[in-house]
Amino acid sequence: MKRAMTAVAAVCVLAVTAAGAAAQGTKYGEGVKLTSSTTVAAVTANPKAFLGKTIRVDGVVTAVCDMAGCWMELRDENADATTAKTLRMKVDDGVIVFPKDAVGKKASAEGVFEMVSAAAAAEHAEHAHADAKPAAKPAEHAHAEAAKPAAKPVEHAHAEAAKPSAQQAAALPKYQVKATGAVVY
Repeated sequence: MKRAMTAVAAVCVLAVTAAGAAAQGTKYGEGVKLTSSTTVAAVTANPKAFLGKTIRVDGVVTAVCDMAGCWMELRDENADATTAKTLRMKVDDGVIVFPKDAVGKKASAEGVFEMVSAAAAAEHAEHAHADAKPAAKPAEHAHAEAAKPAAKPVEHAHAEAAKPSAQQAAALPKYQVKATGAVVY
């Protein structure tokens, strides 16, 4: 009887430990250190108030860079998925790689809120164009040469992209979080 009770207690401890580990999620980069978060709605409603500040944003992942996992976009968890505003979490290429299967999962990301440069906006347009294409071959990963077959696989080279049209420019992100870490749950 004593052995049975010990076995039941051990199973309960293992179950609680496993549940706690799942609740902690998978850490990318430095993870998140700030305890309070800012909503996507608050940031997008008054972006100038957050410029240059380190913020934490919690939400649902709506998109991840298909080419190199160098960014993910979050929307507020309770916002309408079809109309909600999103905020891009951009990381340095190769330093942090967000997994494509994070889409639809909850996440927290932290970093400095910044205005997007023209070059970064053009890169975003290139990503959007490439992500809209059917599955690309690894050699097509170079942004500037995506339409041309490459002789060998090319790294995530951010070459100058073509200037977007006025309509495309209006849809480009104006702000982003230069993320230093994230947790996907």
